[in-house]
Amino acid sequence: MFTRLLILTAFVAMALTSPVSFYFNGHTYDVPDSYEKIMHRPTSENTPMPAVSMPVRPLLREMDGGDFVLGFFNPDTVYTITSDTVLYSNIIMVNNARLEIRDARVQYRGDILLTGNSRMIVENARFDWFQDYDYQYHIHVFDSSEFRMESSTLNTGGFPLGMGGASRSRFGMDNIEMERAFITFGAYQSCSLGVSNTVFPGEFVMVEGEARTDLVNVDTCLVWFGFPKHSGGSLSVTDEDAVYIESMHFPDDDVYGIDYTLSMENVTNLMVGAMIYDSTDVLLYNTDFRVIGMIFDSTVTDTLTGFSNGLDIPLFEPDISGRSMRLEDCRVNTWNFYGFGRSNIMLDGIVFGEYLTGGEGRGEIFGSLCDGSGGHLGADATSQLLMFMSSSTTLAILENNSTSFFVESSFIMRGGLILRNSALAVAVHTYMANPPVLEDSSALFIVDIYIPTVVREGDVVDIEGTAMLLTGPESLLAFEGYRLRAAPSDSPGAGEWITEYEAEQVEDDVLASWDTDGMETGDYFLTMWIYFSYAGILDSTYFDYYVYIGENESINEALNIDNKNYVYSMPFYSGLCIYAPDNALVTIHDTQGRRVADLGRGRIWNADDPGGVYILRARLGDSVVDGKAVLLR
Repeated sequence: MFTRLLILTAFVAMALTSPVSFYFNGHTYDVPDSYEKIMHRPTSENTPMPAVSMPVRPLLREMDGGDFVLGFFNPDTVYTITSDTVLYSNIIMVNNARLEIRDARVQYRGDILLTGNSRMIVENARFDWFQDYDYQYHIHVFDSSEFRMESSTLNTGGFPLGMGGASRSRFGMDNIEMERAFITFGAYQSCSLGVSNTVFPGEFVMVEGEARTDLVNVDTCLVWFGFPKHSGGSLSVTDEDAVYIESMHFPDDDVYGIDYTLSMENVTNLMVGAMIYDSTDVLLYNTDFRVIGMIFDSTVTDTLTGFSNGLDIPLFEPDISGRSMRLEDCRVNTWNFYGFGRSNIMLDGIVFGEYLTGGEGRGEIFGSLCDGSGGHLGADATSQLLMFMSSSTTLAILENNSTSFFVESSFIMRGGLILRNSALAVAVHTYMANPPVLEDSSALFIVDIYIPTVVREGDVVDIEGTAMLLTGPESLLAFEGYRLRAAPSDSPGAGEWITEYEAEQVEDDVLASWDTDGMETGDYFLTMWIYFSYAGILDSTYFDYYVYIGENESINEALNIDNKNYVYSMPFYSGLCIYAPDNALVTIHDTQGRRVADLGRGRIWNADDPGGVYILRARLGDSVVDGKAVLLR
């Protein structure tokens, strides 16, 4: 089920210039060498307007802009649903409230929050918890509350559902048919979690806190063995053990500093994961790991290289600040990374399964591939996610005032962007196979410019591209227009406006016609200004691109290839077919400029080089164009 098919056709075409810098919200950003932090940005509260079916409406009270609360006005409220019901609303239960669903089919959309000793019981029912993408909804159980489901069918729409429990809460499932369903269970701070007599319930994340998880008669599940801060020891689960576990308890005598408890009885087809924090000393050996995750939640800056999914590892000791980790005779199918707190973690030239940032964390992805085998990309809270010359086959879910930048990257296959809860993102020269989804007050700037690297003196060049601002239904941001300006690279303030103020958004069409008559040869900045407003207050951002005005024949005419055929950073595994004119000479270079292959007039690169980003260079006379591709290993 985790097989991934990547099909690539790379085109060496008219060179589309990448932005060398851009300005946003009072700061200038150079690409890709330095990135300044955005210190402030507009936000707006999320106030959904849910609908609820008539059988439930009389006992739910509307509160806080659209949620429904049971037990707030009438503590100790008990309500039973015994008929088919459609319920589209977040549910909050407090003050000993009790909701029982029996012998009924419930179609549901929304989050569930239980606190204050409340209880929600589902028995002999069908619960269709519809979702449109990964982790759209969650169950939160706190403060001695309980969620229990027995002898029922659960459908989460084919997407994973999140569950988190803490503060003496309880979560139980027994004899559940998981129909297109998957739950990520997280037990923390004295939470008690139990699952029994169920096939493929999902994954269980055990990290820290005096939580307890009991798995009895469970078939096919993923268990993360967590190593919290200041813990350590060794972990090994052989293939033979993973097929059938009669009885297993963790932690055992081989580890220290772990205060949660995991008990498994009659568990078959166990998938093994490890979650490792900062300040740990861990040996992993003789184990086929479905996934290894690393959490960074302290003030640490590091660059991670040398990781790749799906490898057999005889010995690996990654150099990572603040932790000691050693792998011996292991297989790691997926590497996941999580940056929280004030961490600043860059992934450089690797293949990985998931990367999430949160808190005030900053995540950077350069020349890498997220293949989605471990989840998705994500940014939460006030964190930043920056992605340069990289690809993803999975979603990027951006939430809660986070800020994200995607430059010269691609989202292929099922990849795409989902923004919600005031998230802000900027996509520059970034390909998206699927249209972005924007909810509530989120916003997405999309900027593309297609121009030749070299323009002949006196040419009239049609500058094509995109200048757009997409917003969620509650956003106070609005697109106001764009302008283009050309200036010598050594005198960026002495330029001339190519266009007047253009008020309409443009998507993959002509932005302006640039007449270079009378302009001297040399390097120029071509700057696109985007104007927007927030609650009626005008602001702007700009993006700089390099272009050269020369006396030679236009490189576009020389190569005679439509620039729209250019594909950015598309991944491949071994063989690459390169499209270029018959008389062009093609060479391959690494990111340091070293030539690694000389194809001459050949068009097939059978790569046996290390994985990473490579430059594809076509030369025709005095004209040269570059393309980029990502080689996977």
